[in-house]
Amino acid sequence: MPQDVSYDNLVLQLKRHYGTVTNKMVERAKFREVKRSPNESVTDFVARLRAQARSCEFGNVLHDNLLEQFRIGVQSKQSERG
Repeated sequence: MPQDVSYDNLVLQLKRHYGTVTNKMVERAKFREVKRSPNESVTDFVARLRAQARSCEFGNVLHDNLLEQFRIGVQSKQSERG
């Protein structure tokens, strides 16, 4: 006889078993919004870019996407200065 399981508990068990599903298009849109913050070091900015890129599934074009977004993110900070 199956044990009664609450909906929330069932969802939690399924997430643990299958993992969380990410939408790569949503994650890539988030990646494109990453800009260097005021007073943020270049090292920290690159680390943030890399962290966001993990869920984007860029595959063989990861490096190209990181370079492109780095350039855009750094330029946006420079343009804010005037």
